[in-house]
Amino acid sequence: MTELSRHRPVFHSEADLQHGFARVLWELAPDVHSRLEVPQRGSGKTEYLDLQCLGTGASP
Repeated sequence: MTELSRHRPVFHSEADLQHGFARVLWELAPDVHSRLEVPQRGSGKTEYLDLQCLGTGASP
């Protein structure tokens, strides 16, 4: 979050924050894969995970 705030002290929307965070994550930890708005299906409805980050050895 410290690095993110150096690039962008203010965000205009949730999506703006998500994309900024994913970009900084990619720069600082290129081995961590991120996905935005990942569908989570269950109990007859779909909800969305705002940001999913997976490192080596992790599975979705």
